[in-house]
Formats: sequence, structure tokens, C-alpha cells
Amino acid sequence: MSNVLLEVNLEERIATVTLNKQPLNICDMHFYREIKGAFDEINLMDDISVVILKSGCKHFCAGGDLSEIQECSTTEKVNVISGAAADCMGAIYSCRYPVIAAVHGKAIGAGLALAACSDVIIATDDAKFSLPEITAGYIGASEFLEMIMPRRLARYYVFTGDVISSQQMKEWGAVLDVVPAENLMERVMEAAKKIAAQSPLALSYFKKAMNHNDNEQLREKYFHEAQYTVMYNASEDCKETFLAFKEKRKPKFYGK
Repeated sequence: MSNVLLEVNLEERIATVTLNKQPLNICDMHFYREIKGAFDEINLMDDISVVILKSGCKHFCAGGDLSEIQECSTTEKVNVISGAAADCMGAIYSCRYPVIAAVHGKAIGAGLALAACSDVIIATDDAKFSLPEITAGYIGASEFLEMIMPRRLARYYVFTGDVISSQQMKEWGAVLDVVPAENLMERVMEAAKKIAAQSPLALSYFKKAMNHNDNEQLREKYFHEAQYTVMYNASEDCKETFLAFKEKRKPKFYGK
């Protein structure tokens, strides 16, 4: 059974990708590849103009699979795991059509990255964003946070793993709108229909031009950071991070 549902409304020219890996949309290599597959399929379509990325679970996405993250002890393993994630994020970022992320609940780590790779984010008023990689023993994904908020602020949240409210994200310009949970899809559909009313060719050209001008180099940045995970995984601090997380206690670091 697929964890990603793809629906197409030809009348409205809107495709909807629903992340449905119960219960929390935890991202592992297989899930990343399923998401990429859905966007690869969308890129072959000529009769849509906009894509909605949403969740059918309690949260938008509660992050990456910690068991996979803890396997990143060699360059080869990092390249395989990070490669699946990078391909997935790249498929959303470079999608032929504009992508609107409908975020509710938590968008943690990989979930934040999925939203950041979209062109527009609309969130519920109780949605929470965070990049807690530093607390999970992983070096990576900071480039996604830096895409959607001021870079010096992004650094603070990368260094601390602190949670960011949807309202704060809106104030910083990362989120288009914040609405009550019951109004999320209504607001998303309103934005999607407004975009879909434009020329699909113009939308595609604008997106390609803006992506080129942004010159994000997401894949290169992601892999560059991931190489530090290999070095970090060999450290006592990283082993302590994993153990403290498992035992639900505050870690004790020694810088080695």
C-alpha cells in the first residue's frame, strides 16, 4: 500500500499529494522515494497548473527515521540515506508547477524541509516548525531553514533546535497565511485556484527562472553538511546524544 496518495482535479487544474505514512509521516528512504515518485509523475502531466502538498496524518511530518540517522557512520551510508532525502526535496523544489504546502501539527526536520521546498506555505495557527537535528545527532538540513527565514535567525534555530510557531514564521515572511485548522484546506484551495487561473506555461517559466536566480544548490549543500555527520557519529558527544534521547534525559557533552 502506498504511503503517498496522488489525486488530480482536471477541472480545477490542481494535483494533490497527500503524505499518508501513519501515524506521523516519519521519513525513511522508502518514503522519500515514494514522494519523489509522485512528483516525477506530476512532471509528466500537461493538464495541471499547481500542486498541493498536504498530510493525512496527525502531523504534517514529524521528521526523519532516527534509526536510519544513527546508521550514518560511513560516507557510503550517508550518501545513500542523504541521497534519497536530497532527491525527494529536489523533486519538490524543482517541480514543474508551483507547490503549496498545507501544514498542520508539527513540521520537524525533514517535515520542515518538505515545506521549505514548496513555493508557498499556508499553516494552521497551532502548527510548529523545528529543525532539531542537533539534538538527534545529525548534521544537516540547515539550508532548508535558511531558504525561508532570515539567515542569522536560522542559525540560532539550527544551533538550538528550538520550536518556531506558525505565527512567527508568518511574521518573518516564510508562511503566506495562518488559519484555524478547520479552515486550512479552504484557504489552500483559494490560493491554489488563484494560481491555477494563470497560464500554466507562464507559471512553469517563472518557477524555472526564480529557481535559477536563487541558485540554491540544495543538493550540493545537503551533501556537504551530511559529510560532517560521518565525523560527528564517531564522537563521544554523538553517542551521548543518542543515549540521552533514548533515555529521555539531558545529555552531558565533553566536546570529543
